[in-house]
Amino acid sequence: MITEAGADDKVSALVFVAAFAPDVGESSNDLGSGGPPPPGAANIRPDKAGFLYLTPEGVARDFAPISGCADKRDGSHAGPIFGKAFDEKVTNAAWKIKPSWFIVAEKDRMIQPELERAMAKKIGASMTALPTSHVAMLSRPKEVAQ
Repeated sequence: MITEAGADDKVSALVFVAAFAPDVGESSNDLGSGGPPPPGAANIRPDKAGFLYLTPEGVARDFAPISGCADKRDGSHAGPIFGKAFDEKVTNAAWKIKPSWFIVAEKDRMIQPELERAMAKKIGASMTALPTSHVAMLSRPKEVAQ
């Protein structure tokens, strides 16, 4: 998670792209628990080992539906994530000590855009909103890089 990894001395700044920005003692699941679940949550499936996958429909409709991402819709680039990772509490919030930017994906169906905006404000990040899905870096790479 960027919030933890960003504390490394080699990191000079943080860029959150449609991401969670928990504080010390918070987890990603803590941040998403106060509001309605994002639409994409309905298409997340666990396996027996505790890894989470998106259904093919979830990838196409919720993860990467925006034009320009068609070649990435198979979800293979996203890969599975260990479900318990969303419950891990942050021990070092690098955004407290490093300059931060936050890309809000206005059409995100994996993290509520309102939650992204609230996190950007909470951490004092310079915020940019883009009309993209969760994978803004694929559909709007130039704007994300700026």
